[in-house]
Amino acid sequence: MTSDTRDISAGGPAPSLTATGHLDVSKVALRVMPRYRGDTVDREDVSRRLGCACDPGPFVHWRLRAPDSVGSDLDGQIAWILARLTADLEQWKAVNAAYRIDVFCGLFLEQTKRGLGLLPKTLADLGAREIEVVFDIYVPAAPGNDE
Repeated sequence: MTSDTRDISAGGPAPSLTATGHLDVSKVALRVMPRYRGDTVDREDVSRRLGCACDPGPFVHWRLRAPDSVGSDLDGQIAWILARLTADLEQWKAVNAAYRIDVFCGLFLEQTKRGLGLLPKTLADLGAREIEVVFDIYVPAAPGNDE
């Protein structure tokens, strides 16, 4: 999937915002992964159960990535993903029984001291499907620090 940085929140919930300001860019993907190293994910079965094909690519897991969001609309990105998938919680339960499921959120900051929040509806939708949320935060390097 190519990187798409359009604002997906048009007409949707406001971007994630806290007293510390907007995040800069977020990348969000639903991942269905093997529970144990060496196991595989039956992508066709997961796609059938969840009602949507996964993104093409050389992944060992099933992945559906939302368009990137400038301003980091995590709620909108998660809603974009869930809107493409089944609402049937029995299907989610079956996938959860066989695999690990999470929503991966890559947060790219142009400045330090940023914050974020998720709306109660987003948390309820993820909780009903037993989906873990994982954050990976990328911050600018401090001056003089080449890491």
